[in-house]
Amino acid sequence: MLSCDPALEQAVRFLPGQGKAFCVPYCLFISLCNLAADIVFLCSWQIQIGGIGPLHALMAAAFALLSASGSVLLEWYCPIRGWKIESDLWHHPRKYVVPAVMLLLAGLVSMF
Repeated sequence: MLSCDPALEQAVRFLPGQGKAFCVPYCLFISLCNLAADIVFLCSWQIQIGGIGPLHALMAAAFALLSASGSVLLEWYCPIRGWKIESDLWHHPRKYVVPAVMLLLAGLVSMF
């Protein structure tokens, strides 16, 4: 979000307290979007196979929050700069970092 609008990034970084005022709502928004997808998956799983417990819901919420936090932290500390056209921004390999880390973490969690 900050990477696609340099003027917004400059305004957010310039004013005091804007980092927290921007990052927390942005993280919550991404987390809710991720959680909505997780809820659809868990409902589908419950309908098809069954056996969804509170631990599954808790893990879905934790992974949604971790994924959102990772995305926001990358956007805040490593914004994409120097892009020429918006297509460069959307095809940047950085967007695969958080999903790859979350996939590895999910594999580690599923082993236990």
